[in-house]
Amino acid sequence: MSRWLLVDLVPTSAFRRRLKRLTDDQRRRVAAALKRFQTNPFDPSLETHKLSGDLAGHWAFKAGYDLRVVVRIEGVTAYLLAVGSHDEVY
Repeated sequence: MSRWLLVDLVPTSAFRRRLKRLTDDQRRRVAAALKRFQTNPFDPSLETHKLSGDLAGHWAFKAGYDLRVVVRIEGVTAYLLAVGSHDEVY
């Protein structure tokens, strides 16, 4: 089994703004999900999937029941684009 390792997680300003709006519990969930994502972007618990339509070329993963993170992956760098509920990020 090959191991993935994303060296850099680069939050965009939009991601940071949305992250500030989350509750403390949601921020803790996002931090834990980002740590798992950085080690293995396809950890089954994250349910990482490609996006289509306007978000084609991006990926999303779960950080909680209705909490999603949208990223763009380039090489070993993941640009963190959005975080929030399903309806907020899609």
